[in-house]
Amino acid sequence: MKVAILADGIPPMVMGGMQKHSHYLAKYLALQGVSVELHTMVWNVEDLEMQQPFDDNELKNISVITHVFPTSAKFPGHYVFNSFRLSRRYFKAIENRLHEFDFIYTKGFTGWELLRKRNGRYSGNIGVKFHGMNMFLPTYGFKQRMEQLLLRPPARWILKRADKGLFIRWKGN
Repeated sequence: MKVAILADGIPPMVMGGMQKHSHYLAKYLALQGVSVELHTMVWNVEDLEMQQPFDDNELKNISVITHVFPTSAKFPGHYVFNSFRLSRRYFKAIENRLHEFDFIYTKGFTGWELLRKRNGRYSGNIGVKFHGMNMFLPTYGFKQRMEQLLLRPPARWILKRADKGLFIRWKGN
């Protein structure tokens, strides 16, 4: 079985819960014998020189392809715009090899371009995992409301077109 993971970073290059999840998902799939092609991002070129996040045993089944997150001038929506540009980079990296993957697992906005261009090119399943659905929750403050208005349409579009919407349920005390 071969799986592609399109992630928005992994430790130590990008730190956070979503990134740890991507790292452990790739690691444990590889240890189970699944062939994993992990596409991940860094914020700048200097981060490419950080230590390898996987040991030699895990790397037998993992290939890591790193992309630099696109930058642009700051404007309202620049994060969404650059996230779309990153999704294009990921898509171009796998475009001619889509048939090789049994499943493509995307994090956040990383699968945006793949979902736009999949018709007739990829018949396998595509799963999408957003870290949280904060853009759909009530919020207070002008800035947070504007962020939600910018994030909701692409998130809704991606979730509707993915074959599998993957969520982690929080069972608090």
